[in-house]
Amino acid sequence: EDTGSMGEATTTPKNAAGAVSVTKNGDSESGYVKVPKKWLVVGAVLLLALSADFRTGNMAKNLMVASIAETTKTTITAEEDSVAQHTQHVGMPAVSDDFYKETVRTAAAAGTQPTDSPTNKPTPPPSSPPTTNKPTPPPTENTNKPQQQDETTTPTSLTLAELATLHVLKRHAFYENIDEPQTFWLRGIGHLFLQRSMILLALPPNMDPNVIHTAKIHLGTNDTIDANDLRRINQPKLQQGQNTIKIYNVFDSELFQEGSNVHKLVHYNKTTTPTIMPDTTTTRNSRFRNDCHRLTLWVRVKGPEIFSGMAAVVNATDTKTCYWEFPFHLDVGGTYEIDTKILMWDMHNARAVHESSCEMTRIKDQAVLNHIAKGNLALMGGPFGPSSNGRVTIGNKSVAVVENNAVVHQGVKGFKMYSTDANCCQICNRMRPYCVYFTTPPFHLQGAAFASNGCELFYRHDTPDEFILRSHQIPSQPSPHRTMLKNGHEDVPTVNPSNATETLVYGGIPKNDRTSFVHGTPFDTKPTLFLGCGWSNWHSLDFPCYSGDNDDQPYLPMKFIDFATTNSNNNNNDDAQKQLPLCTIQDEAVSFDPYNPPGRWVRLGFNDSTICPTPFTQIWNDKKKMKLTSVNPDYPQCWHRDDFREFGKFCAEMNCRFISKTSTWRSSFHDESQFMGVWRNYNCKYMEYTLAERQECITKRKISSIETKGRSMSEFLEVYLAQLTEGIEFYNETSAMDFKRVIVSTAIFAHRLSQPPAKLRHEILTNKRDFPKVDNRTEIYWTSGQFFSSERDTNCHLGSGVASQGVFEEGLNGDGGLGWKMMNFFDPTAAFTYDTTGQHDGLHIGGPPMRMMLTKLFHHMCSGVLGERGTVV
Repeated sequence: EDTGSMGEATTTPKNAAGAVSVTKNGDSESGYVKVPKKWLVVGAVLLLALSADFRTGNMAKNLMVASIAETTKTTITAEEDSVAQHTQHVGMPAVSDDFYKETVRTAAAAGTQPTDSPTNKPTPPPSSPPTTNKPTPPPTENTNKPQQQDETTTPTSLTLAELATLHVLKRHAFYENIDEPQTFWLRGIGHLFLQRSMILLALPPNMDPNVIHTAKIHLGTNDTIDANDLRRINQPKLQQGQNTIKIYNVFDSELFQEGSNVHKLVHYNKTTTPTIMPDTTTTRNSRFRNDCHRLTLWVRVKGPEIFSGMAAVVNATDTKTCYWEFPFHLDVGGTYEIDTKILMWDMHNARAVHESSCEMTRIKDQAVLNHIAKGNLALMGGPFGPSSNGRVTIGNKSVAVVENNAVVHQGVKGFKMYSTDANCCQICNRMRPYCVYFTTPPFHLQGAAFASNGCELFYRHDTPDEFILRSHQIPSQPSPHRTMLKNGHEDVPTVNPSNATETLVYGGIPKNDRTSFVHGTPFDTKPTLFLGCGWSNWHSLDFPCYSGDNDDQPYLPMKFIDFATTNSNNNNNDDAQKQLPLCTIQDEAVSFDPYNPPGRWVRLGFNDSTICPTPFTQIWNDKKKMKLTSVNPDYPQCWHRDDFREFGKFCAEMNCRFISKTSTWRSSFHDESQFMGVWRNYNCKYMEYTLAERQECITKRKISSIETKGRSMSEFLEVYLAQLTEGIEFYNETSAMDFKRVIVSTAIFAHRLSQPPAKLRHEILTNKRDFPKVDNRTEIYWTSGQFFSSERDTNCHLGSGVASQGVFEEGLNGDGGLGWKMMNFFDPTAAFTYDTTGQHDGLHIGGPPMRMMLTKLFHHMCSGVLGERGTVV
């Protein structure tokens, strides 16, 4: 059972480490930085020792040790510490912490950011990068781009397209240089670059896209750019009313070929030419794309008003490529910050994935399990017993697993493998066409259990090594594991010669029946991929993001924009808000349309005594290990104050403590100690009531109780609800049979997402315990699905939530369903999905959105009795 705690632990400092950059020295154009004389001898010795590597072209990762910094006092960043800690707890090869810290320091760690950004931190001095000797294809002619500078000259200015490319390539270089290439191509900007031929550039509102490939922006120290220079090129501006952020794919291999401006600023130990999985259908080196609908992006614009949600896709036409945009209607002046994150690929295919299934066999026979545990896999069937021409039939599928008398397999261990058979099926499906078979638990994993499990993946014999997933959490297994099945080969391991069956080290079958031995083949449906740096059921430990700030963020040349207005007659004005009608249950409809959001967050004055005359105080809740804002019985809006520094600090769930420190993105929200804000619909208003008014409502409506139902999310609701019901006397004349019992349910939404639609519909209709029908003594409200920014289990992510929302509504809402009343939780949680979740898990979203759900509850429950006597939210 997830606890999803939102309590305390240490704050992770923002990453600002180690970008590789070459700054032109006044009297030298060599591309190398000056170093103290005391390092020259040391540098010469190191370079001589590595000269053989230069001659043979073997640019090993140890080459990075030879990078000389300008100072020996560079601070080790959180990212560097995280790499070292990751190597310790997951059993990576024994390499000293100093090596990894030096590698991180000299590798490219962060993308360029404007110098006026408050989130900027100083970076270590630039180092001397080695030049690559890998051949690259000659660039194609493109007359639309500006002329490249002389190859011996370090670039002093770049176009926006080049800056976006530099942002991605620096992150690529970092992962290459710590020998974690798979970790990069599996997620975020690395996946888009290496697998989808995409490099994303997010333009500030109303900026002319024609400048992307033409205008040059001056580079400052460590390849940062001056926002004033960007404003000089094309003044981005916010305006009263509608504004739009546009995001473009600027991928072009010319921009990172050898000799290009970007190539002069960042170098690889390996080739920069991306390798693509065979089933990827994208076209390279073309600015025309029509597949933007496959990528889901999250955008937030944060200022006096806060807008957030999914970016809209602008489809391609005959003459224009597709792109993404995020529209928002601005009324209140101030400084606004832009954030955007990569979330999912083929999200809208989630329903088809739900309805697909693997061909699987679950083994429970103890005699067979004993044989498997000893390494004799013949009794299991599948690819391990007798086969015909290297093929095996599973169900109605004929699979080529054994080729050239060899089987290629490798084990991976997950992070939160609640249902390993479904997870392994999905993971193997995501690795198609190379992955053709899976088993669980993995062969070399000792003592597999519910909290420690994974998959053994079997690959086609022609699978390139880079696509064979290597787990650091199963240290005893070789990598990659290409095992001969028959005698007579020079590298044969222990083999049973009588039936040519492989004998393997095996950790044994777990006692827990939920993790019994399962084997099977993946399904044929195109998979849905979670690409973000948030929690992932199989990425988080084996393949972590080393920079939660940068690794899933499109390039943002300007994050902060000011908007000045003298217009006081806007929808944020309290007088204007009071003129709106009261919100009804019909106003709670969830919107998946970025062009028609139902509302936005609005900041209130934290220290405004007319709103809340009492000081801000918090109380500790030991049950959920979190601080709660105190409730003022006479000033209900005091409850909407927060200290964001307190969120996401406590780590309670299994394996949470092993997550890389820097894989978490801590936005500027976490620097705010005085936040006060409420959710406001555009077309209606909510009322908030004092304790006395709430008591009057309870008494007049003869409400005997208000209770929460669900799992972990309902436990949080219960904690917040207890604050509003403290001191209330409920109606106790239940014998008169005129009472009303109120239930607030989460519909166990997240736990139901692994079910296909037909099964979910059936459960809603038949599971009377979790889904009771409303009667004249019961009133049931439920919270819609929230805006997920993680992948909790096989199908627990944003895509499956969106796909299942309609099924829940159909079965639960109104007269056509069970008579429940839905409250929109999805749209209010979009703004806080990365910031107020327990342990930064992207699922247990508390704080302002959860308090707003209970504000809505009392509004819908009591406005029919109290009308507009309360305070307008």
